[in-house]
Amino acid sequence: MAIYKVKDTKCKYVRKTHSDTSTVYSKSNGKYSYVYYAHSISFYNTWIEKDDLEFLWSLKHTKVVNPNGLALGKDMFQYLFLVKQCDAVWYRGNTIGVVFEVLTALAMHKPVYSLETKGKMQEYDISYFVNIFRNNHYFNSDLLAFKVNFPKYYNRFIKLLQGDFQ
Repeated sequence: MAIYKVKDTKCKYVRKTHSDTSTVYSKSNGKYSYVYYAHSISFYNTWIEKDDLEFLWSLKHTKVVNPNGLALGKDMFQYLFLVKQCDAVWYRGNTIGVVFEVLTALAMHKPVYSLETKGKMQEYDISYFVNIFRNNHYFNSDLLAFKVNFPKYYNRFIKLLQGDFQ
C-alpha cells in the first residue's frame, strides 16, 4: 500500500487502500469523514490490524488514517497532530500512546469509538484511560508538551483528567 498526500481535505496523510478506488459514499457536504486508527505498534502488520482495517474500510463514507507506515518517529505529538486533523478516532488497546491519542481526541470534542465493542467509548472506559495517563511516568512532561502544542484544548484536557467527561 502506498502513502499519498490528500490535496482536497484537511487531513494530510492517509493510507491508500482498495476503498480509495471503489464507490465511496460522501457526506452531504461532499467531503469524506477521516477517521484515525489508534492502535499499539505491537499490532502493526498483524491479523488484528488487518481485521480492524477491513472493518474501518467498510464504513463507506470514511477514509482511514493509519499511522503504520507513515514514518512518524517516536515523537508522540506527530501522532496527536494527525488525530487533530481527523473527524473521529477508532481505537484498539490501552497502551499509553493509544490512551494519549484517545484523550486528545476527547479534549478536541471528537467522537471516539472502540474497535473491540464496535461502539462509542463509554464513560467508564474514559475513566480507565484517565487513570492510565495519570500514572504514566511522563505525565508532567506530556502535560506541558500538550499545553505548548495544543493551547486551545489544554483546559479541556485538564478537565478530562479531573473527571469532567462532558
